[in-house]
Amino acid sequence: MANKNRSLVLHPWLFAIYPIIALLAYNIEEVKVEVVLRALIVSILVSTVVYLIIYLFTKDRHKAAISTSVILLFFFFIWVGIESITS
Repeated sequence: MANKNRSLVLHPWLFAIYPIIALLAYNIEEVKVEVVLRALIVSILVSTVVYLIIYLFTKDRHKAAISTSVILLFFFFIWVGIESITS
């Protein structure tokens, strides 16, 4: 059984960069690299801040990572989908 304290938590940051990379892949010829890099940096920073805030309250990095991933999934996939339906 893997030691819970030694396992690496990456999924919040993978969820943070996936929508940007997916949009880049779809619009590779229309998007400048600077715009993508700026969006990646902002997304990673925001997800890190959310993770750290949740970690301060829970004191458990796995709970903080799961909570951050859920928040990112809600924002990127559900909220954007709702916005596109209503506009």
